[in-house]
Amino acid sequence: MMLKILFGLTILLSLYDQIAEGVNCTETPCVFGCESSCNASCYNELPPNEVIYLSDGDMLEITVEHPLLPTFQLVREDSDGTYDVVEDGDVCGGDTSVCVLDNDAARFIINSFESSLAGNYEYRRFYTFSNFCPTPFTLIEAIAPTLSKEPDPPAPLNIGDTLTLVPVVTLGTPPGTVTWYKDDFVIATTNNYSKPSVEASDRGVYSIVILHQTGILSLNYTIYINFPPYIISITSSGPHYGTNRTIVPPGTDVTLTLVFIADTLPNVTW
Repeated sequence: MMLKILFGLTILLSLYDQIAEGVNCTETPCVFGCESSCNASCYNELPPNEVIYLSDGDMLEITVEHPLLPTFQLVREDSDGTYDVVEDGDVCGGDTSVCVLDNDAARFIINSFESSLAGNYEYRRFYTFSNFCPTPFTLIEAIAPTLSKEPDPPAPLNIGDTLTLVPVVTLGTPPGTVTWYKDDFVIATTNNYSKPSVEASDRGVYSIVILHQTGILSLNYTIYINFPPYIISITSSGPHYGTNRTIVPPGTDVTLTLVFIADTLPNVTW
């Protein structure tokens, strides 16, 4: 999978001189520089924090577009909450087959994502020696969901029982979406499925499907429901005279056919 993220930044050329002289946080809108007292105004000009989920081997390109060429710096958050500058040779141990950092072009390219690259980053645009606007983004390793049947599948039910299906589900990262189907119709979007007071028509195949960026998982349950047999019709091979009346000459063979519905094959006695 290849993702390409462009952080657009529009700067009016007429503001450049003001930026070079420093930030005046009493101005509205705030001039780029993003000091603490005017962060809110500056962030209106920047994209929101991007959270990007990647699987092993995924590709990603992050490029900051700009009409002027300020100084760029990529930083990464440490476990203590501080940010360290990422130098061109530091990231991925200098292995360009994994990733490439090009601060001159404000571009960070991941050729083959691995879990060690996950973390919180900022691309900082410097407009004076100490003033910058950050473009934060977070890389998170995508974890595939899992799906399996509970140890004891549901036993055959009787009319009026409650059907409960409780598969063993982990939704993964980011969380996958769950959908239950019966006869190609959506019946639920929760991890588990329950239906009180079942009827004969509730027998059949139930499917749970988890959709995730790493793939699709599915699982089927075949549900049996015990119910007494009932007769739909009785037909014969001879000529009919009214309902359930067949007149045939003596010695003629007649075939009677019984049509019924039952959960199991019953014993039929004529």
